[in-house]
Amino acid sequence: MKAWILVGLALFSAPVLAGKEAGKPFLEQIFVAAFPLVIFLVVFWLIMRAMTFKNGKNINTQLLESNLEIAKELKRIADYVETLKTKDKDD
Repeated sequence: MKAWILVGLALFSAPVLAGKEAGKPFLEQIFVAAFPLVIFLVVFWLIMRAMTFKNGKNINTQLLESNLEIAKELKRIADYVETLKTKDKDD
């Protein structure tokens, strides 16, 4: 995430670095360079929150539920393999 912020800041600060804002104060140049990046990050954050909470569960709960489903499937497969082993020993 930090790398994307740096890349975005570098891209959006290109006009400042190119000297197109040459007569303006330094803080104003930085604000002009960083403003589009801040807007992008806020919109990105809002979209991510909307996608995460669209079903009312946070991402940790979703991950936990998917891990539990995977564990149930692995247990079912392990039980099936165990029954096959015991059948082979009985024969």
